[in-house]
Amino acid sequence: DRLTSLIRKGGYYAFGKEMITFNADTLSTTRAVDLTIKVLPMPSTQSDVPPSYDNHQVYRINEVFFVTDPSLTNIDLTRVDVSNAERYKDFNIVYGDNRYLSPGAMVENCFIEPGDLYNPDMVERTYTSFSRLTYLRNINIRFLPHSTDEGEKLIDCYIFLSPGKSQSISAEIEGTNSEGDLGVAAQLTYQHRNIFKGSELLTAEVRGAYESISGTFQGFINDHYTELGGRIGLKVPKLLFPFFSYDLRRRIPATTEFDLSLNFQQRPEYTRIIAGGGWRYNWSRGEHRHRLDLLDINYVYLPQYMEGFFEQIAPTNPLLRYSYEDHFIMSIGYNYYTSNIPSSTPLQRTTLKNAYTLRTSIETAGNILYGISNAIGSTNDDGYKIFGIRYSQYVKGNVDYSFLHNFSHR
Repeated sequence: DRLTSLIRKGGYYAFGKEMITFNADTLSTTRAVDLTIKVLPMPSTQSDVPPSYDNHQVYRINEVFFVTDPSLTNIDLTRVDVSNAERYKDFNIVYGDNRYLSPGAMVENCFIEPGDLYNPDMVERTYTSFSRLTYLRNINIRFLPHSTDEGEKLIDCYIFLSPGKSQSISAEIEGTNSEGDLGVAAQLTYQHRNIFKGSELLTAEVRGAYESISGTFQGFINDHYTELGGRIGLKVPKLLFPFFSYDLRRRIPATTEFDLSLNFQQRPEYTRIIAGGGWRYNWSRGEHRHRLDLLDINYVYLPQYMEGFFEQIAPTNPLLRYSYEDHFIMSIGYNYYTSNIPSSTPLQRTTLKNAYTLRTSIETAGNILYGISNAIGSTNDDGYKIFGIRYSQYVKGNVDYSFLHNFSHR
């Protein structure tokens, strides 16, 4: 298997492991065995021509066809009509009735390029890249030898794509009864898995909740629980950054995420507004996973609260008190995770003799705002502020290492 893989990576598309045989010579007087590895000649396609070692030839990619019509997925390659294929850069696209993917999205995720030697690693990399497009239901890559008069071995590549469902709506509703006080909550979620024809995932959520309260309200500012909120997020299966080159964006299999959220809460003790936004990247290579929070904003504003509220909820806990005070956090963070345990196996059930996991993170907040405040001279005795709210400034790091040694199968 290893030898066959190495040979095929050199462009020998027609080479198979059945062409490698072993002869063992055990006629010596010792217990040693002479082992000879033989590579068989390539059989000829013509019955009157004997097998020849010269027939082991490298193959080059001639044309690459993207076939987006799901009805052609299982058809014989010789019957695929490519006469109406549209040309995009050096690639060909055979569209069906639904042009659900943009040409750029297909080409960016394809690492099999015309003129290159056949390489199974590039085939596997193309499979992996297209599997990140969650809108696609199925991906199938097939090859067809291309006839040529010059004697050079060429093959055509066909990449068959099948779409899944693009949109969905889900609704949830719940009711509560707290000692006779009735409440109701509802949430509506909408998802579009191909909003810009590049398998981008758009998620929009709306939630509302209300619960009545009976009894005395002396000292309180509201006589009910009310919550209204919404979130919108966009997940793009590629690296989006304005100054990165096309080749760099293809080399890093990252996912870019944007989200905005707003939540309004009314409780007997306070009225609170929570807003947030984020811009982050996720990518992985083998057992190494990375997450970069390029921008994470958290804003909390209490326009109204009852007298003595902070003294009641957190008389000795400043951290809990701070979570209810007006604050603004703009942070940048990085998280890294690695492990020698397969992701499908829990740590406690691994059969590895020595298993480990490592999680590290670092986060910094307020430094960019601090630099801007310093530059414009926006300071006072009460600290640095934005929108009238003092913003947080800190650096925080975390390391979590777990090691497991199995002394025996028991």
